[in-house]
Amino acid sequence: MENRQDVSKPFDALNKAKDKRVIVDLKNQKQFVGTLKAFDPHINIVLEDAEERVDGELKRKLGVVFIRGDTIIIISPQWFKWVKEHRLWGNIQEKFHIYIAEDVDSIHII
Repeated sequence: MENRQDVSKPFDALNKAKDKRVIVDLKNQKQFVGTLKAFDPHINIVLEDAEERVDGELKRKLGVVFIRGDTIIIISPQWFKWVKEHRLWGNIQEKFHIYIAEDVDSIHII
């Protein structure tokens, strides 16, 4: 598991998420899922293979998108693959009292 000291600044976390799938929540209630390809000091980001989601359901596939940093509320690395690989579904379901389908492609618990 990652050492917390590896992520001491916001840009460290973004650098670790680069080329990985992320969930991006915006101020206008929209949500995008895609591969983080680039970001700048204003947290403007570029996502590849981006999808817009509404209530967790795919609304449309967009491909490459640019999202202005001042519209972003949360950028969340998708950690479900790690959970799945380490067979921790049951532990998470039990602890948070949630159901996680086997074919889920993201988990977002706040």
